[in-house]
Order: sequence, then structure tokens, then C-alpha cells
Amino acid sequence: MGAPALRAPAEMKKFHRKPALRTVRVLIRMSGGSAFLPARAHMVITSGSGAPFAEVALNWENATDDEAALRAVLEALKIARRYRAQRVVVYIDNEVAASIAAREEKAPPALVGLALQIRALAHTYKALEVRYGMSLVAPTLPAFSERAAPCGDENYACDLMSNMGDEAQEWTS
Repeated sequence: MGAPALRAPAEMKKFHRKPALRTVRVLIRMSGGSAFLPARAHMVITSGSGAPFAEVALNWENATDDEAALRAVLEALKIARRYRAQRVVVYIDNEVAASIAAREEKAPPALVGLALQIRALAHTYKALEVRYGMSLVAPTLPAFSERAAPCGDENYACDLMSNMGDEAQEWTS
């Protein structure tokens, strides 16, 4: 009986993955939310340097303003997870949702489920910060919606992305 034949180990397959973004900033602008209009969230996702790479628009029927804003924060965290972000900064123009997501205020009973989902997803990041108000963003938000409005919804992303490059430095700190 001869010795068993030795084979060279199989080469490891290399998987091509997207490079992980260290910091992702998400700018959320809420609109609608009345009895006749669905709540709508416009999200612009940027890298840590302020370069925009995605825009998302979401609608929620029969949702209060605060519920829709918390759902928008949750969706923003899910999107940032897909980009393998390690740190996330969320800017939102709903004060109640920002304080609940940042755990500064106790969630009302109707929003506890969303608050717990946000908290659970927050533990997957090294750092998560939810900021209210557009203190750093205020000059750019109305300008985006005014520029995009005459062009229609299909050109909203193009206008937003083309104009955001120069103004992004104002709020990326």
C-alpha cells in the first residue's frame, strides 16, 4: 500500500464586497402627514465627507407625523446597515422623533415598538447620533425643495445631487 496522495489546498475564493463606509450621514425631511395626504420622508444619504450617494423617498398611509418620522429613522438605519456603516449621524426635522430616537424622551405607548426597533438596530453601530433640527442643515433644506419643485419628482434626485456638492460642506461636521 502506498502513501495517500497529497493535494494542494484549494485556493480561497475572494469575495468582492463594497468597501465599508466609516461614517454615513442621513438627512431626513418629513412632509405631509395630514388626514388627506400620506406622510412622506425624503432621505439623502451621504458619506462622512458629505458626498451624496443615495436618495430615498418613502410614503406611509394612515401614520401620524411622529410615527412616520420614527419609521424614517428606522429605514435610514437599515439603509446605512446595507452600506456597512460603522458610525451613523441622522438629521431629522421632527423634534419628537429625534428626542425619542436619541433616548432623551420616553416614547408614548403607540410608538414603543418603533423605539425599541431603533434601539436594537442602534447596537449594531459603533456610534449612532440622532440630531433634531436643521441647525447645521437649515440653509440647505428649503433650497433643495425649492430647486427640485419646478422640475417634478423624477428630476428631484438629479437636482438635489448636483446642488448638494458645494453646500454639503456647511453641514458635515
